Amino acid sequence: MTEPHHLFEGTFRQTAWVTNDMDAALEIFARDYGVVNWFQRSDVDLQTGPGAFARFNLALARRGNSELEIIQPLGGADDVYSRPLKNERDRVKICFHHICYMVRTAEALEHVRLAATLRGRAIVLSGSSQSGAQYFYTDDRSTIGHYLEYIYCSPAYCERLEAIVPAN
Repeated sequence: MTEPHHLFEGTFRQTAWVTNDMDAALEIFARDYGVVNWFQRSDVDLQTGPGAFARFNLALARRGNSELEIIQPLGGADDVYSRPLKNERDRVKICFHHICYMVRTAEALEHVRLAATLRGRAIVLSGSSQSGAQYFYTDDRSTIGHYLEYIYCSPAYCERLEAIVPAN
């Protein structure tokens, strides 16, 4: 297996934020950024590690060639999402969280995981979904200020996502 030349491996897919108030965040994105149409899911469970799950509310939208994601952590093993929101009970907070790269195969995903580990990046979240998606986050906050997410999903699942995430 050849090591990738860089950690921006795959195709850029998404920019993501975390918030402590989904309704207020969606209002701000509509008013200030013109993103009105969102696919939303409530009380989503996401595997964050072996036997560990986070619960959150999720909103996805498309703007141009990019996907936007807003996550509101609700509990469980959600520290990677909730940490930036600590001590913010009295005001709405929206924090830039991560960018996401889509890789083409499960093997490519493991290739990037190895490259990140060899470069000293901590894997802070890792899992798979019932839909067959596999993913992990690296902690790149000390170098570029945010997390990186890498994901692999089947072409059929990607097509379903494309169909349900609205354009703005």
